[in-house]
Amino acid sequence: MKIITISSSYSSLGKTTLARKLKELLQESAAIIKIGHGQDKNKPEQLFHDVPSAITEIERLKNTNLKYLIIESNSILEVITPDLAIFIEGFENPAKKTSQFAKTKAEILIATTFDKELAKQKLADKKLFAPPLDNAAYTLILDFYYNYRVESLQVKTKIWIEVNNQAVFGHGKYVLLQKIEELKSLNKAAHELKMSYRHAWAYIKSMEERLGEKILETTLSGSKKSGSNLTEFAQKLLNRYKAIDEKLNAVMKAANRS
Repeated sequence: MKIITISSSYSSLGKTTLARKLKELLQESAAIIKIGHGQDKNKPEQLFHDVPSAITEIERLKNTNLKYLIIESNSILEVITPDLAIFIEGFENPAKKTSQFAKTKAEILIATTFDKELAKQKLADKKLFAPPLDNAAYTLILDFYYNYRVESLQVKTKIWIEVNNQAVFGHGKYVLLQKIEELKSLNKAAHELKMSYRHAWAYIKSMEERLGEKILETTLSGSKKSGSNLTEFAQKLLNRYKAIDEKLNAVMKAANRS
């Protein structure tokens, strides 16, 4: 059984994505184990919270027909020498303490810039992947950083309404008005959105002052206030914002798929 480790500077650099893509390529001949914190959520990889329990599983798997074991971990490199050690380097966040040692053990360093031809030769010399999978595996590993980062880029947008260069209505106020419309109460809407009543009321007053229009009207039950409804103006504002937001979201989804 060949062991491939994937480690990284910090989380969210794509260890799991690379491991799963490799397993997908190698199919039933490969398995993934992951060492770290978190909860087992019936994912393709087995999760172990400590190295000793992972080592026990590795020893067990050596006696099976498995050809490849892919391990996501930095700390595992302190106790085993894999057949291939891959390290994904990142520079946007502080590196984990375990990453420095893992990086020194890496034979393939995936980063924004690295000698791809040298890395490809290292992979070929190992004869880890048999034809016809070898070229596909090399391409997956060596192009991973660029492809993963590009795939993870998402186009985002925000819209808001201004009057005299002052923002008067945006997503936060839209959500508040939606909730008032649903619950027929400013107090209940604020509570559900985990806002103070005072904060929610300030939102409403600032809109009314800048727009020069009433946003809420109070409903009465006998001589007592019983709730709040959106005025006709506020309802039109809400519907208009919603229509624009839905159109923009459709454009953004199309852009992110292309």
